[in-house]
Amino acid sequence: MPCNSMRYDVIAALRGFALFGVLWVNTTGHALSHFAINDPTAGGGMDALNFGAWLGTSVFIEGCMRGLFSLLFGASVILITRRAAAPEDSLLGGDLYFRRNLWLMVFGLVHGFLLLMPGDILYTYALCGMVLFVFRLASVRTLLALSCLCLVIVSAVEGMDAAEKHQIADQLAAYEDISSAPEEIQDLAGALKVPQEYIDTEYREKVTSPYSVHVRYFAPVYADTIFSASFVFELLDALTMMLIGMAMMKSGVLSGERRLGFYLRAGLTLAAIGFACRGYDIFVRINNDFVRLDAAAASAREIGRVALAVAYANLFIALWKLGAMRWIATGLSAFGRMAFTNYIGGTVLAVLIFYGTGFGLYATLSRIEVYGVVLVMAALQIAVSALWLSRYRYGPLEWTWRSLTQLKRMPLQHQTAGS
Repeated sequence: MPCNSMRYDVIAALRGFALFGVLWVNTTGHALSHFAINDPTAGGGMDALNFGAWLGTSVFIEGCMRGLFSLLFGASVILITRRAAAPEDSLLGGDLYFRRNLWLMVFGLVHGFLLLMPGDILYTYALCGMVLFVFRLASVRTLLALSCLCLVIVSAVEGMDAAEKHQIADQLAAYEDISSAPEEIQDLAGALKVPQEYIDTEYREKVTSPYSVHVRYFAPVYADTIFSASFVFELLDALTMMLIGMAMMKSGVLSGERRLGFYLRAGLTLAAIGFACRGYDIFVRINNDFVRLDAAAASAREIGRVALAVAYANLFIALWKLGAMRWIATGLSAFGRMAFTNYIGGTVLAVLIFYGTGFGLYATLSRIEVYGVVLVMAALQIAVSALWLSRYRYGPLEWTWRSLTQLKRMPLQHQTAGS
């Protein structure tokens, strides 16, 4: 069985790998508009190079890395609550656990309302974390069964949403010129695809304006997300991966306790399933002008996203066991150990670079150029993380979160010999 240091190192590095993918997608949403994440016609260029960049991101990164990040959050639930499993520590452990998630919720609300991130995941994670506490002692089989149930519901909802959009598309097809259609029909067109005119005018004006305008626009968008009935879907989406993460942690998969062959077989099999499902969804979506109108393809996307996220975890650990990650292990581990700081820091950097609050480069770069900026941002964050952790125990936000949870100022600097 691997030692604890190896287990924590590989999980930290895997978290860093997942966070890189999350920031890759999130930064695109700041640089080109969040509509351009799933629709390349909404910004970034449609030439072969930029379309290829969108296609590669859609196949390998979008949704999958967020899923992997959620999976690792689920694994952390097991690590954090092991103390609470002991009868003598159950009350203290539960108290700390829920206080930890309540503070995470506060950080998420600040991130969403004040730091201009309507796609924040911290608030979602905090709520899911409280639910997962109930299942901390569940068996691996029970956790996987619950995850499958969540996936069935999420896939069904995605399928029904696509079927509803297909009906709207059929209604619109009856009109050769949408502008001459009744007003209620014209409104339906916006439910399928955001008009490019809106992205190029109203949306652009809000993003390139001062900070006060940003908040007035993005805060209501975030509020609509977390206080709407559809937010239940977001919770189930996250719980699907978190339950898998809990099962993988309990079974020893994430801690590297299985043989190399297990990780290779599981990773390659799930990757094949994941790429097949995502390829089918993207092919259908391209043929429908990048709108999800096919119920089967929309459902397949969710299945593929889950399969690919789990595949990445297995293949990453396989490469770790083979020693192929040594050249980037230190950087990724540092990046992952400061994931909280780097996640919010990535938003702050993106806003400063692309919004009117900072340099105002919104919609001035092609998609491939934006990805170049992401690489520079990630390299900077990795270097800063490694330098910071060489002196301090935790990242600044990790330390703040830990101190608030413990209700006391936690030590930050490394202890020196004899201290």
